[in-house]
Amino acid sequence: MTIPIYCITDNAPNFRSAAKTLFGDKARPCFAHSLQLAVDDSKSECPGVKKLLQKAKNIVGHYRRSSQARERLHSLQERMQVPQLELIQYVETRWSSEYCMLQRLVEMKGPIAAELAQSEHNIEPLTNADWAQAKGVLEVLEPLAQATKEISGDSYPTSSMVIPILHCLSSHLNSRIQRQEEGMTFARSLLKTLKSRFPLHEEDEIFRLSMLTDPRFKGVVINNIVASANLSTALRNELYRDFEEMDSTADEPEPSTSNSGLWSFFDSLPNERKEMNISEEVEKYLSEPRLPAVAEFSSGETMGHSADRLAAAFAVTRAEQDEYALRSHCLAQQAQEKGYLSDIIPIQEIMCSRRVGPRNKEGEDMLDLCLRYFLAIVPGVAKTIVKDNGIRVASPEQLAKLKPAFVKPHGTVTAANSSFLTDGASACLITTEEKAKQLGLKPKAYLRDFLYIAQDPVDQLLLGPAYGIPKLLEMAGLQLKDVDVWEVHEAFAGQILANMKAMDSDWFAQNYMGRQSKVGVIDMNKFNCWGGSLSIGHPFAATGVRLATHCANRLIRENGQIALIAACAAGGQGVAMLVERHPDGQV
Repeated sequence: MTIPIYCITDNAPNFRSAAKTLFGDKARPCFAHSLQLAVDDSKSECPGVKKLLQKAKNIVGHYRRSSQARERLHSLQERMQVPQLELIQYVETRWSSEYCMLQRLVEMKGPIAAELAQSEHNIEPLTNADWAQAKGVLEVLEPLAQATKEISGDSYPTSSMVIPILHCLSSHLNSRIQRQEEGMTFARSLLKTLKSRFPLHEEDEIFRLSMLTDPRFKGVVINNIVASANLSTALRNELYRDFEEMDSTADEPEPSTSNSGLWSFFDSLPNERKEMNISEEVEKYLSEPRLPAVAEFSSGETMGHSADRLAAAFAVTRAEQDEYALRSHCLAQQAQEKGYLSDIIPIQEIMCSRRVGPRNKEGEDMLDLCLRYFLAIVPGVAKTIVKDNGIRVASPEQLAKLKPAFVKPHGTVTAANSSFLTDGASACLITTEEKAKQLGLKPKAYLRDFLYIAQDPVDQLLLGPAYGIPKLLEMAGLQLKDVDVWEVHEAFAGQILANMKAMDSDWFAQNYMGRQSKVGVIDMNKFNCWGGSLSIGHPFAATGVRLATHCANRLIRENGQIALIAACAAGGQGVAMLVERHPDGQV
């Protein structure tokens, strides 16, 4: 049986070319990318819309290039009491950037029209008809932008989400065509291209069943998409009726996914439930913990989705990811048993900020009750904690049983091959050698050089090491073989392996790094030999110092001289650091 490969690609040119090279005609675009293609198809059939968008791009480009024009525009904004907003430039890697650009332009219509009328320039301004058309185009595209946010921002996008959202979008476009509103021609063309890109059955049964399989639709579709789709009252009632009938926990509030901790869970409870069964609620929360929403702030995409896309683009298999994750846990366990992971300050008791909580009928502080119950039912919490407790050595067969955590059902990133979130804090002291001696301190290592480098935060979010490592080695005049110790942040097993494949690829080096040849292969006998974030955990902000201390201690224990630290970071950053062992350094 032949199983096709579906590569989750985005609309950035580099990902499109990478997917085509790796998978050929078996590559498939993701939902947001497919919407972009549908919009592009529609624009080609609507010369008026295409011309309008080009005019808008020219106007935005004019203000981006001319500081004097921007100053005049800001002055008019202040005089006309229009919010001091900046124009948004079109970016090819974001499907909705044309929509955002046009939306901001319309918001600043008054100052822009006035400034263009008063100044000398060679830019064609928008006419009254253009402004009216721009408003119509925005109204047509708004539900598409909302749909893209819901799909890309959700932790568990499934096919069941796509089907009803497309039905809602089709209904929205049909309604606009029937009312013969501004943008009707564009709406008709877009409806045609949507049906071409997403061939769906028309039966309402599919619509209802797909939603019934996904109870999250009560908030996702009904509140955000259907409300702007002008669906018929009958269809709305049908949808709500389905939700009332389905066997779900829709009325059972879940802990907040945007903040972790006991307090945010307690605040999420309705008032009437804060006075009853609090122990049951806390026990339920602790037995089924909810991780905070880990998303890239510039795109809204969860990093797990980004890791799955990256693994697919570099053809990293599920088995390879599981194998690497198991390696990390095995090495961490060995290091812990040998006493190498000893730079830990024991935690003697729970420290928490005290807040006054609501009181029950007996006058007891409910937050205090909640905390006391928490201490009572969680083994070891009130005891001294002396070592990391996230290290788990499992069999390959056990890892293979885990389901995808982000892209379901065909994703390859799971809970086991992803770094887990954990509590933690870290500290280290960076000073001159002279000052360290004055203070009576014993240095472990020298910080010789470091750099930050930027990539596309959408498609290259996790490729920081692949870009940072060769640049740092070049700055220092070193080669891969000169490095004795490697410590690289393991956000995901697929991310680590994708970075290694990128560094060992002539094609990637020539097309994305401006190099004639590949960087090469890192010696795995020197790489993260005490485990990494996959096995030790990833307490945000503390991981960087953990990498540095591991690096310094490994140089001493392994009698090395040069170490290199690398990590990916939010915002599409890559960081790399070169460390040299101090001759008198001691663990």
